[in-house]
Amino acid sequence: MTTLVSRIGPPTLKRFRLTIGPRLRAGSLATGAVLLWATWPALATASAPAPPFLVFGLAAAIGFVLSLVLAQFRGVGLQCLSVPPRAVAIVVFGLLGHNILFLHAVPRIGASEANVVAYLWPILVVVLSAWAFGERLQRMQWAGMALAFAGVTIAIGPSFAQGLDLVGIGLALLSGLAFAIMSTIRSRAKEIR
Repeated sequence: MTTLVSRIGPPTLKRFRLTIGPRLRAGSLATGAVLLWATWPALATASAPAPPFLVFGLAAAIGFVLSLVLAQFRGVGLQCLSVPPRAVAIVVFGLLGHNILFLHAVPRIGASEANVVAYLWPILVVVLSAWAFGERLQRMQWAGMALAFAGVTIAIGPSFAQGLDLVGIGLALLSGLAFAIMSTIRSRAKEIR
């Protein structure tokens, strides 16, 4: 019985994982991540009777437990928890800061508007990385950033026909900045290693 279970268990899944190929696997993971990141503001808003921080905390706890279960299933066990405390602190404070600021922006300017502004973080990563790595930004990079900010203005402009909530926009922008700082520190740490 044990041999039958061991034949059906993880080795079969390992073979399946290898047969899908690295590109398809990476594409699937990226698609899943985009779907999760794109839908969580709407889901947080839809759970309006529940406090948003409770929803966020429960979602984070569920995600953590599921990650531990997956790590155990893959045979990694608790090895996945052997991350340097400094790296954990950077990610925790970066994600926590990002989400707290974002959740404060949502009631002021709406979930979709806050999401559009917060998603300027890749542009902020370019600026922060150039500053952190001592690089000069090229004209095309500046033009791309200007287009991104113009796009955000066009995308959220109609929502503010009655009035502009600069505090809400600032909170959403700071949310993106928190995520960008975390991403830049992580990429800087990877480069040093």
